[in-house]
Formats: sequence, C-alpha cells, structure tokens
Amino acid sequence: MKDTIKIVVFGLVFFAGLVYLTAPEPPVKKEDLHKELSTKNFKEKILLANESEISKKDLFKENEKSLIIIGNHDSLSVVSLFDSLYDVSIPVVIVANVSAAPWFIKEWVLPEKLLSLSALSSSKMVYDKDGAFVKALNLRSAHKQEFIVYRVEKTGLIKRVYRGFVKKDAIDGSMNKKEIKEALLPILDYIK
Repeated sequence: MKDTIKIVVFGLVFFAGLVYLTAPEPPVKKEDLHKELSTKNFKEKILLANESEISKKDLFKENEKSLIIIGNHDSLSVVSLFDSLYDVSIPVVIVANVSAAPWFIKEWVLPEKLLSLSALSSSKMVYDKDGAFVKALNLRSAHKQEFIVYRVEKTGLIKRVYRGFVKKDAIDGSMNKKEIKEALLPILDYIK
C-alpha cells in the first residue's frame, strides 16, 4: 500500500514539474514595452553579482556615456572578459540575464559563478535575478550564446547598438583567446 502511495505521489509531482517546465511564456503585451529606452526605466536599487545593491545614479552617472552588455550563460563568460582584453574608455556595465534560470540554480549555483566571472572584470556586473533590468530594455530573449550591447548616452537615453554571438559551450572553454577577442571586437565601434 505504501509503495502505491509513493508511486502516485511521485507521478503527481513529476507531472506538475513537467507542466511547469514546459509551459509557454505568456505573450508580451504591447503596454508592457517601454516607448523610450532610458535609465529612468531601471529600479532605483540594482542588485550586483556580489549580492550588494547599488543605486542606478551610481551605476549610470549623469552626463557620462556608458555601455551595457547583456549576456547569458555561454555569452556571459565571454563578455565578462571585455575590459580585460581591450582598453575601454567609458564605464561598462555587464548584466547577467539569468531571470529564466530555475530558482534553485539562482539560489545555489549562480551567486558563486557570477562572483568568479565578475572577478575577471573591473566592470560592475548586475545580477538580474528577477528580470527587471532586461525588461526595462524591452529585451525578452535569453539565448545562451547571444549577447546584446546598448549604449547609454549622456542624457540617460539608451540605444541598442549590437547583437553578437559566441560559440556553444564557451562557458566550458570552447573558445580560445583569439576567438573571444574577435567576438568582442565589434563592441569597440560603439565606445566613441
């Protein structure tokens, strides 16, 4: 009798998990999109990779241009090397677009991984745990090999300027230094 109950409970839990993991994302409503991309769209406090918070005014200073590079999984491991490979003249903010990751990964695995990646860079790394940062930029995709670059103007207005890709399994070392530099090189055109 106990075995039957265990099998039934396991079956229900498995079915619920399967439904949860395979449910489609709700469609993006037009009213959920921002008409103008600006630093005003961000929350007042932003979570960093070391799990401390920073004010958006300290992250994006007035009258100062900056870059936002959004990465996820494989691409994050590559873009975190950007300012160590190139001489960058403006502040760069790297965003870990991890809101689509399962909650247990966000709680147990990601904090340690993000700390190790942020140690490779002098740039601030945003831990976008809840997806609010990327939603403020009208970004709804989270492809493992994709990274997206935005330029923040002195006025606080933001413009999407580049979309790049890295090799599959870049997080596990599938790209050599030359390939990484080539993948990141086009970003330099948007620093001026």
